[in-house]
Amino acid sequence: MTGPKTMNNNTRRRFGNHKPKPLIPQEAVPTLTFGPSNNWIDFSKKMALAAGDRFGRLGDIIEQKVYTVPPLPVADMSIVDSTMRDEVLKSDFRERAKLLSKIDSEKPMLYAFIVSKLSVDSEDELKRHVNYATFNTSKDPLQLWLALKQLHLVTTVSKNAAFVLRQAEKDFMVCTQGEYEKIQGAI
Repeated sequence: MTGPKTMNNNTRRRFGNHKPKPLIPQEAVPTLTFGPSNNWIDFSKKMALAAGDRFGRLGDIIEQKVYTVPPLPVADMSIVDSTMRDEVLKSDFRERAKLLSKIDSEKPMLYAFIVSKLSVDSEDELKRHVNYATFNTSKDPLQLWLALKQLHLVTTVSKNAAFVLRQAEKDFMVCTQGEYEKIQGAI
């Protein structure tokens, strides 16, 4: 038989003729790096998507920088029966209380999720933050996010001498001079 060969499942697996499995938003969040060339912008965009997907209304703190609290329910005056109106209002208050309770119970989980995406250098800088003890004790994700933004949105490097020296060594190690290139400098 001389005809075109067909690929079977084993051949597809071996040669990679398959589509990669798409990442869920939590897996797509990169590790936040520290320094002048950090990835804050990409990190914050992907963290906003992942936090919104996983934590719903609580995840809105990433973009809005405040906790969004559902408004107080208002009695529906179109319901004529006052006992029915009161029951509907009580139900609305119960739903609001459940939502607020859920938000409060998920704050430490969002805090842990954000901290899990920090590099060692970012975490070290975060521990030096003025309010670290306060928001770490309460596991407040909003204060954590604001501190991370304050530390990573700036273009300057750390004030820590050891970190500055380590960054200078990394930068020096990637410097190269080509075979016929002359050194530019003070001449």
